[in-house]
Amino acid sequence: MMHIFAVMLLQTGSSNGDQRLLIFFIGLVAVAVLLQAGVLLAMALRAHKTQKQLLSIAEDVRDRALPVLDSARSLVEYTSPKIKSISANLEETSALLRNQAEMLDEAVADALARAMIQVARVDGLVTNTLEGANEVVAEVQRGIMGPVQQITGILNGIRSGLDVLRGKFGMRKQRPDGDDMFV
Repeated sequence: MMHIFAVMLLQTGSSNGDQRLLIFFIGLVAVAVLLQAGVLLAMALRAHKTQKQLLSIAEDVRDRALPVLDSARSLVEYTSPKIKSISANLEETSALLRNQAEMLDEAVADALARAMIQVARVDGLVTNTLEGANEVVAEVQRGIMGPVQQITGILNGIRSGLDVLRGKFGMRKQRPDGDDMFV
């Protein structure tokens, strides 16, 4: 495009100074194009070098990663059945523990119910024993107190009779607390 513009200026009959200026600009444009081509060539070479480095790095990563990935895959293949077995064992153990806990709960509940029944029986026995003891004590008191009261009544009667006899004969003295006493 610059060339077309330069040819057009030359054909229009421009002066010698204009022609030099035109040649100078054309030279300047040519140098700019050459510089641009050099920069692009340098960029292309640098890109090619970078591409080689990236390919080298990718190759190195692949060489190092493939054994690790193979090891990981073989480890997963080796441990997968064992993990499944462990998982199944844990499920089975959990079910057994749950059943044992339920059985233990039932046994404890049964033992607690039996203990409560035994406590009620013992309470009833103690209550009946205490009531029987109270009845025995009451009977003993009635059995002892009845004759004692009768004897006391008889003694009081004898005393009253003696008091009466003493009173007729004047043999009675009084104590300081006011009771009569035999002399």
